[in-house]
Amino acid sequence: MPSAHLARLALAALACAALTACGGPDVPPEVVVTVTANPSPSRSAGASPGTASPTKKAAAPKSEVKGRDYDFGLVQSAKKVGDTDVLVLDRWTDPKVDDEVVAKQGLPVTSWRVGSDRYVNQNDKKTFDIPVREGTTFLLHHCTAAGEPLQTRSVTTKELADAPEVDRLLLVTLDGSGWATGGETFAGC
Repeated sequence: MPSAHLARLALAALACAALTACGGPDVPPEVVVTVTANPSPSRSAGASPGTASPTKKAAAPKSEVKGRDYDFGLVQSAKKVGDTDVLVLDRWTDPKVDDEVVAKQGLPVTSWRVGSDRYVNQNDKKTFDIPVREGTTFLLHHCTAAGEPLQTRSVTTKELADAPEVDRLLLVTLDGSGWATGGETFAGC
């Protein structure tokens, strides 16, 4: 039984007893006592005093790649901004494909030979923060040995960032806000 209801019953019983104790012919035959409890607006029913405080939710991170449908590069790291995973991407390119084409159509996901000029780093100073939609997984393609078939598994943002560097070259799929919704790695064989 809620404590507010018990308090009302106790006050009603106390009022009834007080009126009966005075006795006499002036006591009406029926007494109705109404008790109204006004809970404090700053406290919830289950909160104890001193623990209720407004919680401030962290602002959602902003994407640095908004306007693209795809991005391509080496995953440098992953971090948390509030409750949101964020990929830190060092943008790479395919020298045979314009960046505008990569941004709109992506690239065919293939393996690549580490040390070749097949894909190149666009620069060595700028990285891009890409927030990741909740529930997003990435396909991590990797080679176990030269000449062996590719192995593929689904990974989280953190697992992707923790993969060996040769397996972190990523084509990331983006939504209209520039947030990652998926992606696949280019296995470095």
